[in-house]
Amino acid sequence: MNWYYITGFFDADGSITLSTYHKGANKTVQISFHNNELNILHEIRSFIEKETGIKGVITTKQPAKEVHQIAYDLKYVYFRTANRVLEHIHSIHPKKQHRIKISFELEKTTPRNGKYSVSQAEQKVLLEKLFFEH
Repeated sequence: MNWYYITGFFDADGSITLSTYHKGANKTVQISFHNNELNILHEIRSFIEKETGIKGVITTKQPAKEVHQIAYDLKYVYFRTANRVLEHIHSIHPKKQHRIKISFELEKTTPRNGKYSVSQAEQKVLLEKLFFEH
């Protein structure tokens, strides 16, 4: 396992998005690795934890139809956690490159206490729109 493998896996079977985890909360970045093979996600999670000290969470997605298999997601949530992992991923996927760049910009404009000035709030809204425009 190495960062080149993880980058390729992320480009093929990964995602980066902005999500809200509590009603009324601000959006934060989430990166995910998706696969039907649980052991692959365990290996990726172990490698990332060993290299960065960051723990990911693996969740199970039940199949929508009987013919589908159970799927799994390895997730890293919140700007500081996800962006520390993204520092090691050098995606060549254009949409993911764009979103990674915006994710780092969003982290810079997000105060740790969550209290925004008017200009910070406006900049955050603009960056969130830009995140989804590519």
